[in-house]
Amino acid sequence: MLAKALASYARQAKDDQLRKMADRIQSRATRRCGELLKQIPASAGGRPSENSGGQPPELTRTSAATDAGLSERRRKTALRVANIPAKC
Repeated sequence: MLAKALASYARQAKDDQLRKMADRIQSRATRRCGELLKQIPASAGGRPSENSGGQPPELTRTSAATDAGLSERRRKTALRVANIPAKC
């Protein structure tokens, strides 16, 4: 049993197809993440106005990305990738 498993893993280690599939999955996930973030309107930035009436802040791209566990770098990368036109 151990020999069969070892032989299987040895074949997989030489198989570049698995890595390529994983790269494609990661690329699609990054693009889709950016597309979802783009659906949230971009904030004007700057300091919030004092006449906001004490209401909780609206959903922002940054807060949504942070809540999803994305770092600032991943958030920016996802948005940049989503801005590149997809191949038809």
